[in-house]
Amino acid sequence: MKDYHNKDFSSLARKNWISTFTKLFSARKTQKIPSKVLKRQGSHKRFPFIRIILFLAAAFFTVYHFFPADPEKPSENQQVVLETKTDNTIEREQEGIEESIPIQVEPVKASFNEQFLARQPDVLLGRKLLDVLRSQNAYKAFYLMVDGESGKILAWGQQEEFSPSAEPSFMPKSSFPAASLIKIVTATAALESRRYSNHTLIPSIGSSVTLYRKQLKVPKNYKGRKVSLEKAFASSMNPAMGIVGLSLGGKALKTAATQLGFNMDCPTGLIDQSIFAPPDSGYGVAEAACGFTKEITLSPLHGAAIVRSVLKGKAPEIPWSPLVGAQYAPAKAVPLPVSALSENTYYGLRRMFEATIKKGSARTSFRNPKVLYSYNRKRLRIGGKTGTKDGHDGRYEWFAGYAMDRKDPKKSLVLVCLHINELSGTRASHPAQAAALLINHWAKRYLKW
Repeated sequence: MKDYHNKDFSSLARKNWISTFTKLFSARKTQKIPSKVLKRQGSHKRFPFIRIILFLAAAFFTVYHFFPADPEKPSENQQVVLETKTDNTIEREQEGIEESIPIQVEPVKASFNEQFLARQPDVLLGRKLLDVLRSQNAYKAFYLMVDGESGKILAWGQQEEFSPSAEPSFMPKSSFPAASLIKIVTATAALESRRYSNHTLIPSIGSSVTLYRKQLKVPKNYKGRKVSLEKAFASSMNPAMGIVGLSLGGKALKTAATQLGFNMDCPTGLIDQSIFAPPDSGYGVAEAACGFTKEITLSPLHGAAIVRSVLKGKAPEIPWSPLVGAQYAPAKAVPLPVSALSENTYYGLRRMFEATIKKGSARTSFRNPKVLYSYNRKRLRIGGKTGTKDGHDGRYEWFAGYAMDRKDPKKSLVLVCLHINELSGTRASHPAQAAALLINHWAKRYLKW
């Protein structure tokens, strides 16, 4: 038996086929092999089977597509077009006038990032703010960043039910309880009366976060704990600030509130009116003086105007931007029709704001080097006020403040951060932490190092 293991069978088969074909062709040419034998061996195939199938399929498609069985009956697409034509269109077609039917194209909806960034005056800062907003995990929130020198809005962010919003509907809205931010009004009234200074000692009875009637009754020969007005403001002590409010009276508090823009309509009619309407005397005055009531309201836009007024030492102006939207913020600065406070009052308020950051209710967030970078803490003068109050639909937490460059005081930032947490559920971090993170982004972008 022959050994075929080492032979190439493909080359062998090819040689056998070529030799067979040569013999058949030569035999056919010399008439040695009849044509019937050649047909029987399958060498004569002019129309393979697959070509026949393709030819029949092409013929069937051509006849069915170009020559319908019932040419008078319109197709489904033609029926839809005929139903949408008006009588006037049919009449014009009968007269031989050609008329093109307009095609309705649905507009392409912009993505969330496109809508959000289109309303950001500073797109890069707006992106950073959005990152901070998402990281805080608040049920509802609103952040506002304003240039301290010009009053122009730099960036904003809003969150509703844990999802960022493409429109700042919270910006001009004044239905948010002002909480302890209203202590700015009380401190203003105290300094304007010239009966108080930052170092005036005030009785502090009981817990600083409560406000009972017995905490407001100071005995004649009181020898208990006393705190300065600056300390009471910075640590947000309700009893001490309530005692100051009772001493000043409701009328003095209303006057100070008016000078800061409360209880008046914006000249452009854009933002809602912030409400401050305490009684003339009694326990209600103490409640209003320390923000221990839900009836005192404030909008983020107005809050930023108050902080900038303290920072710059002049009457409040509504922050502005032509890009945010005409229904949310004015296109240019809008001064409120009020007179400025005394220079001593502005100086005292700035001292109180900065004491809140250094040793007051916001010290924890601003001392953390992972939140506010150490070099920013050394270079910037930072001040602010915190506030917390349970409302009808959630717990409202505020931070309103500023950051100013020590090297170039014209470089400054005004911030307002508001968190609205569920009464029973998740809790976001305090808005002072968000404010510190935003200050880092602003300093990196606007300060020269």
